[in-house]
Amino acid sequence: VFTDASTACALGVNEPYNMSLNPPQGVVNLPSPTVLRAVGGITTSSQVYFGAPPGSPQATPGTNLTYSPPTSLQVTPPSATQAGAVDVTVTNPDGSLGIALDGFSYGPTVLAVTTTSGPASGGTSVKIYGYGLAFDQSQIQVTVGGKAATVTDAFAGPGISPFPFPMDQVTFTAPPGNPGPANIVVTTPVGSATASGGFHYLQNVQTFPVSSTLSEVVYDQSRQRLYTADYNTNKVYVFDLAAENYLTPITVGNSPQGLAITPDFTTLAVTNGADSSVSIVDLTGVAATKTVSLSNLPGLSQQCGPPTPYAIATTSNNLAVIGISCTNVTEGEYVILNLATQAIGCGTSQGCAAMLAAYPQALSYVLDVTATADGNNIFVSNGGLEGLWNVTSDTFTSQPNGGGLAQYPPVVLTATAADGNVFAQYYALDDPSLYQFSFPQDVDYLQTGINDVNSVPGEKLHPSGALLYFPQNNGFDLYDSHHGHIARRVVLPLQVQSTFDAMAIDQTGSQVFLITATGLTIVNIADLPLSVGSLTPAQGSASGGVSVRIRGSGFQNGATVMFGTAGAVVSYVDSSTLQVTTPALPVGARRITVVNPDGTQYALDDAFHAD
Repeated sequence: VFTDASTACALGVNEPYNMSLNPPQGVVNLPSPTVLRAVGGITTSSQVYFGAPPGSPQATPGTNLTYSPPTSLQVTPPSATQAGAVDVTVTNPDGSLGIALDGFSYGPTVLAVTTTSGPASGGTSVKIYGYGLAFDQSQIQVTVGGKAATVTDAFAGPGISPFPFPMDQVTFTAPPGNPGPANIVVTTPVGSATASGGFHYLQNVQTFPVSSTLSEVVYDQSRQRLYTADYNTNKVYVFDLAAENYLTPITVGNSPQGLAITPDFTTLAVTNGADSSVSIVDLTGVAATKTVSLSNLPGLSQQCGPPTPYAIATTSNNLAVIGISCTNVTEGEYVILNLATQAIGCGTSQGCAAMLAAYPQALSYVLDVTATADGNNIFVSNGGLEGLWNVTSDTFTSQPNGGGLAQYPPVVLTATAADGNVFAQYYALDDPSLYQFSFPQDVDYLQTGINDVNSVPGEKLHPSGALLYFPQNNGFDLYDSHHGHIARRVVLPLQVQSTFDAMAIDQTGSQVFLITATGLTIVNIADLPLSVGSLTPAQGSASGGVSVRIRGSGFQNGATVMFGTAGAVVSYVDSSTLQVTTPALPVGARRITVVNPDGTQYALDDAFHAD
């Protein structure tokens, strides 16, 4: 609200307030009369406008007014040129006025769909928020992909606190469908509304029972296997993705929790919490498993008690960075283990030493660590300080952040993109300089980001950095990294465990591996959201001809790319990669727009700088 303080005047005595309309919707062409109610302020000379405000050339007043001052009047809304919600403004001769924001809807309008993905077998409960849906559920029909859905509930406004909008809700059960996007069509007595691609059917969902005490799952791209640590049986289960069966489990130390595979896929490192050790497993089968005790680490306080190793990541030079916490006090530190020699410490690495100095013992007992796929970047965080050890250049940089991890037990709340361009700590997304560029969240009623009461530990980033994956107790969410909005909410008919690290993804981001109540669940996503993670290079000659690699998600063969308003020459590599040649451009920053053959498009501002 803007107030012109230079022209002060008294408010009118008949200020209309707390207004609502019943019914709050009508057809576009010939709406039926509606009753406008208020706590007060209605006079026998009140005028009502639908849409454009009074005084504008587009102002459209209601007609056939019948007054019942000071609390109501009946009015016939004017016809509209298009469907959608409009403001309703009441004016009085003394200059007072009241506005019912989005108070009337011409036909139904879909604002948001809370659950946007589920199994192709159907059965997913989906809720729609919108306008013009204030009817009994028997009067509302919903189809998904042309198939009838069962409407289970309909709730008509008066809104969702703290929003003063008459927002309606409709809940339905999705029917079976074909993998991929499907339109949601809602039909009411005043018209229909379509949420194009509003629901996305998964390719398939499979669960393979095993122990219910799993703590972490990691993906072995080289062998197409999954490794899951079971802290109750002291084993690491091995699952063959091609054969879809479990192989001989690996016996490790007591209560295994954290897992990390070396970038060359030769070694699996396992942290064992109960006996303060790390198991080093030779995945080639040549050498036996070695166990290294961390019980007598130098520098631990006498109050520490047996140290508990949990988070672990491996580097490109065969080191493991391990987060440990003390058993008796809330203290912890990072430990460096040479996986080849089993020696403790940084050796001659200055970057490693700087990292350890930044996180001295007793600073925090929640110390997270993750690594890029090539092991060249180690991302560490204690919630209040984020650090990045570049193993290749042997340098360490850090930046403070707003904190937050200290309130959690030792769980995985950090992630790195395989490309090394995005780093996540909880929901905060950082660039390689560790400056936050995005914090995904949406309106409160969608319960996303930090407002998500159902999230569990184990966030991951798409290899390109374009999407943030966050597990929930009944599925997982996908957030657009740059735009910061939820892009997909996947709900499954099973319980995802709240454990140390509940999720892993494959190198395409299309396979999601979850620890669930009955074991290991594998979700194949038919279509990822279209998004852009990075451009390499992100600047070049304005004369054009620059070869640029675009990394992202959801690219389709035949996609086009615009730099500003000029089209580029595009070569499709895979669903995560486009190779383009830039056109001639004006000097300066340019938006890029990727358009798929199915009509979906994604724009990223200031993505390329022409010089």
